Parts: sequence; C-alpha cells; structure tokens
Amino acid sequence: MAKCDYCGSTIIFGGKRDANGRFCNQKCQGRGGLLALSRQIPEGAVQEQVWKFHQGPCPKCNGAGPVDVHVTHKVWSALYLTSWSSTPQTSCRSCGM
Repeated sequence: MAKCDYCGSTIIFGGKRDANGRFCNQKCQGRGGLLALSRQIPEGAVQEQVWKFHQGPCPKCNGAGPVDVHVTHKVWSALYLTSWSSTPQTSCRSCGM
C-alpha cells in the first residue's frame, strides 16, 4: 500500500499524485509542494536565521533573549466536564513561565 509523502498516512484508494510525490488528499498535496520548495533553501541559511532569532529580543516583552518555544497548558474542570489545551508560544524564559 502507498503512503502519503507528506503526512505518512496509508493511501487505500485514490489519492493525489504530482511531480513532488503521492499524497492522500488535496491539502497534503499543497503542503507537499511547499515542502519541496523548502528543500531548495540551503541548510546553512536556515540555521543562520534560526540562530539570529534565538539570540534576538523576546517578541512578547522585547527583553533580552535567548528566545525559544514554550508550551502553556490550561485545564478547566467542573464536575463531569473537563477541558484542556496546550498553546505553544515563542518567547524568552521568563515570559514562557
């Protein structure tokens, strides 16, 4: 059985095929095209931009870095009803806490 080149799910019937590979649906096909374009960017250029962002100011408080991705967890509960969510944010350590 074929696998989607973007998400890795199994393709049983149909799917979409183009020059970039085989995909399970139109959404994955579109993202697969972007993935193919992203592979044309030199890895050194990507690493340089990531390093600049990491060492730059915090986007929330404009304070000194380093900047990283921190995940905020929220839980709400009332008797039989419970809701929870996790939200990633890019910030310095103190804003992330």
